[in-house]
Amino acid sequence: MVIHLKLLHVAKGSTVWLNKNGYEDLVVAINPQVPEDANIILNTMNMIKNASNYLFEMTKHRFFFKSVKIIIPKTWKKKTNYSRLKTESYDKADVIIADSHMKHVDDPYTLQYGGCKEKGQYIHFTPNFILNDNLTEVYGEKGRVFVHEWAHYRWGVFDEYSSDMPFYVSRNSGEATGVTGTPVFQDCNRDKCELRRCRYDGQLYEKGCIFIPDIRQNISCSVMYSQYIPSVSITIPFWTEGLASYFCWAE
Repeated sequence: MVIHLKLLHVAKGSTVWLNKNGYEDLVVAINPQVPEDANIILNTMNMIKNASNYLFEMTKHRFFFKSVKIIIPKTWKKKTNYSRLKTESYDKADVIIADSHMKHVDDPYTLQYGGCKEKGQYIHFTPNFILNDNLTEVYGEKGRVFVHEWAHYRWGVFDEYSSDMPFYVSRNSGEATGVTGTPVFQDCNRDKCELRRCRYDGQLYEKGCIFIPDIRQNISCSVMYSQYIPSVSITIPFWTEGLASYFCWAE
C-alpha cells in the first residue's frame, strides 16, 4: 500500500477508484482545527494497513487498499516528504479526522443519507479514537472498525443490529437481536455509572437495557454486527462492486 502526504486545500467529490481489486486514491483529511500530532498520521497509516489485510481476508482476496493520500493541515509543520495537492481536497475526502460535535463522544460513523446500495458522504473518526489505543476495548481493533465503516461508505450497507429494539420475545422469553452475550443496564448517579444485569419481567428486559456480545464466542459473521469479536472473519460478499444484496459465506 502506497501512502502520500499532502497539504490542505478545498474542492468537491470523491476520487477513490477500483484498480484490479485494489482501491486507489483513498483520501484521508485531517481537520485544520486538529492540533499537530505526528502520531495521528502514523496511527492512521497503521489503521488502514490493518484494514487492508482484514478486507482482503474477509472478501476472499477480492478487495484491498492499494494507495492512500493523507491531507495535512497547512498549520502543521511542513516536511520534505509532503507534496502539494493536485485534485485532492478536504471536501473530497473519503475519511475525515475531526473532533466530534458532541463532547466526549468518539464513536466512529459514516454519514449516510441514502438507502441500501447508495454510497455515503464520508467516514468520520475523532483524533482521540485514532490516538487512544484503550478505545479498542470498546470498538475493537481499529482496522476492523475501518472496514465496518467502509462497507457503510462504499457499498451503502447498514448495521446488522438494532439500537431501538435490542431484544425481542421468543418462546416466551427475551432474546437479543444478535448473538450470545449479556443484557446489562448502566445505572448512573450523577457522574458515577455502574453496569448491572438487566431486570426481567418474564417477557422483556427493562427499558434502557443494552446487549453486550460475548467476545469469546466462536462466530464468523458478520463485520456489520460485531467486527470487534476476534473470530469474525466473514462479511458481505460483493461479487461485483456495488452489489446491493449481502449475506455470509458458508464455510
